[in-house]
Amino acid sequence: MELAILEKIARSREEKAVVHQLRGAAASSGVASGRCIIVKGLNDLDRLEDGAVAICEKASPDLIPFIPRLAGLATERGGRLASLLTYAREHNIPAVVGVKGLMERAREGETIWVDGECGTVYSTAF
Repeated sequence: MELAILEKIARSREEKAVVHQLRGAAASSGVASGRCIIVKGLNDLDRLEDGAVAICEKASPDLIPFIPRLAGLATERGGRLASLLTYAREHNIPAVVGVKGLMERAREGETIWVDGECGTVYSTAF
């Protein structure tokens, strides 16, 4: 599964870029990519756009109303049983939790890939 994702990433960029990965725990199955939106607080929720991948420190229930708009979700802390992840599973939104270093390494606006089956987040910006 991971090889297919890496091939898609490589094809999506014209230049040869190094693809980095961060590992966490699979929380909602599926694979998605989208523009990275870093959510540090309630003020950032208005910036979530259709098809984005939300990156946040923890699985806050404040994100629940935005789940249907997202392509994917990744958190630095939290577990699979958070209510936000239940909503992600119900809406078939791929999610990964417990990705150490995600908040400091993710770059706003960059394309990011979330593999909710393997618990991996990929980017050329990490």
